Amino acid sequence: DIAAIVTPGTAEHDIAISEMSEMADKLQVFENAGIPVLFRPLHEIDGGWFWWTDNGNPANTAALWRMMYDYYVNTRKLDNLIWVYSASGSLKSDFYPGSDYVDIAAVDIYGADYRNGIESWQTAFNTLEQMAPGKMIALSESGDIPDPEKMASGVTPAWLYVLPWWGTPYRERPVDW
Repeated sequence: DIAAIVTPGTAEHDIAISEMSEMADKLQVFENAGIPVLFRPLHEIDGGWFWWTDNGNPANTAALWRMMYDYYVNTRKLDNLIWVYSASGSLKSDFYPGSDYVDIAAVDIYGADYRNGIESWQTAFNTLEQMAPGKMIALSESGDIPDPEKMASGVTPAWLYVLPWWGTPYRERPVDW
């Protein structure tokens, strides 16, 4: 019940704060060592297959992100976290928590061949630019590796970074940029 989690005074909210406190203790180790962390909570935030996606009321999911941000940044004073908003390929803007709570906007895309699916990749990139103006744009999970020459030449989007996340079918495919 995400609505309960983001409502102060509920048992669900108290449990969430307790669990975030445990995570903050672990993140504090990196803070103390001066190590930045690409922090990508609630990944594929709009996909609907994880518990944090409230399809009935996306504002609850966005509020959950802001609650986490407020706790880690304002309460626990962790300033080593680089907040990576990670949408699914559907890119539903109702889940976006707002530019004040995001450092990098990213998308997870599978099933699109980067060499031949230029239009779909460009559409995702453009949608993120509109959703998160002024933010750096990343490909936070992908089943294919972008062609660096096409990125450098401007033929395809120039992602800030790419994280290949391969399942068995992709491991067997040769990389032939």
